[in-house]
Amino acid sequence: MTINHLQGFSLKASGCCYARACFQYSINDFIIIIGKHQGPNKRQETEAARAQPQQAVVPQQLIEPPNKILFLQNVPEDATQEQIVAIFQQFAGFKDVSMVPGRKGIAFVEFQDEIQSGVAMGSLQGFKMTADQALVVSFAKSGY
Repeated sequence: MTINHLQGFSLKASGCCYARACFQYSINDFIIIIGKHQGPNKRQETEAARAQPQQAVVPQQLIEPPNKILFLQNVPEDATQEQIVAIFQQFAGFKDVSMVPGRKGIAFVEFQDEIQSGVAMGSLQGFKMTADQALVVSFAKSGY
């Protein structure tokens, strides 16, 4: 018994029918019957999407080239320089923390080199200074 007989319709073949062509045809008809047929346009779009390489989502901290200075965002407004120093001084190469006067929520942390700042960034990305505020750590843009 074939899929065609199970579904109650007959296979329409024109000319010479090879086994593979008939099999593909009957599978496509079966897919139409159960409601999952996408039609030729959808199928072509899907195949084209598969053929194109997927674009990777690149985290913001990887867009900037490595820098010995880290840029902190989402710092709690009531955070002090001493609190930030206490968090970052546990990492080798730590040098200094700079808060920006008049700008709440951001700070800069300096290390001796890019490798040491990268280790700190990886370890403290998403660190929660408060219950609802996680640090966003990235390499500072050149020139800071």
